[in-house]
Formats: sequence, C-alpha cells, structure tokens
Amino acid sequence: MQTVSYILRRLVLTLCVIFVVLSYVGTLYISLPYMFDPKVYYEFFGDRDQAGIRFWQTMLHIVPAVIALLVGTLQFSPAIRKNAPELHAIIGRTYLGSVLASACGALAIAPFSFGGSVNAL
Repeated sequence: MQTVSYILRRLVLTLCVIFVVLSYVGTLYISLPYMFDPKVYYEFFGDRDQAGIRFWQTMLHIVPAVIALLVGTLQFSPAIRKNAPELHAIIGRTYLGSVLASACGALAIAPFSFGGSVNAL
C-alpha cells in the first residue's frame, strides 16, 4: 500500500506538469501569430515600426524563448540526467543560449514597449 506522502507528492507533481503544459500552450497561442504572420505583427505595432526593424528584434525575443521553454523542462528529467549526462549537458547549453538570445531581443524591444517605463523595466 502506498503512503499518503507518496500519493501527495505525485499529485503535486502532476498538477505542476499540467500547469507548465498549460503555460506553454498559452505562450505559444500568443506568440505564434507574430512568428508566422507578419500582418498580425504590423497590425499590432502600426506606425511604430515602419522599417520592420522591431519585427526582427521581436523574433529574436520570441523564437529563442519558445526553444528555451521546450527544452527547459527536459533538464528536470532524472532519467536524462542519470542515463545520458552528455545529452543533459547539450540540452543545458541549448537552454542557456536560448535564454541569452531571448534576453538580447527583450532588451532591444523594451524601450519601445507600450506600457511605458514600468513595462520597459
């Protein structure tokens, strides 16, 4: 018979996984139109980006962030850490590079955010 603490740990883990999956779906639902339909992007920014420069800065923020979200959860897999440490290291480097690239994109578009100085910060 399983102990109550084991069942409680499994329940918490399951709820966390559900939350992460729903967060990914929400993020992708918001981000994908900007990635694949420039018309949506230009409707959002209007005259603020006539040259299209911020489009590429936004892509530099969104695309690596999606990659980081997808590979980041693999870092928590005990099976990968234990059975394939070299794969774990590659995933870690991919995650770190994606986060750094996304941060560069975020820094590039932050001064032009719609929410003013609070959103830019």
